[in-house]
Amino acid sequence: ARNSIYSMIYPGHEYTTDLIMRQFDQKNIPGDLRWVHLPPSTFFEAASHYYVSAHRRALAQKTKLLTIPLPLQKEQIFNPTFRSLKRRGEQLINALLLWYEFGARSLIPDLSETKSGDK
Repeated sequence: ARNSIYSMIYPGHEYTTDLIMRQFDQKNIPGDLRWVHLPPSTFFEAASHYYVSAHRRALAQKTKLLTIPLPLQKEQIFNPTFRSLKRRGEQLINALLLWYEFGARSLIPDLSETKSGDK
């Protein structure tokens, strides 16, 4: 998770402005991924990035600037699919931790004990 702020996304096409604009039409977004379920800072950051990307796309043809690459962290703000994947990943990790804590601890050796015993 610590390195995810350094991970860059190259989507292969210039879609940032369109993707962010679709985020403002909430009827296209599943209920649990709408702005009301996110902190206000996420909305304002998306609005800010929309302004920047729209400006870059509106420049004259020879002076246009790309809006890619994006850090993975920002892609999670713009893209509901990434937000959904992140949420599902977090749910999976929580489920595995619960499974280990309440069902599999006696079946699986504790790796930290194994590593300290090797020294």
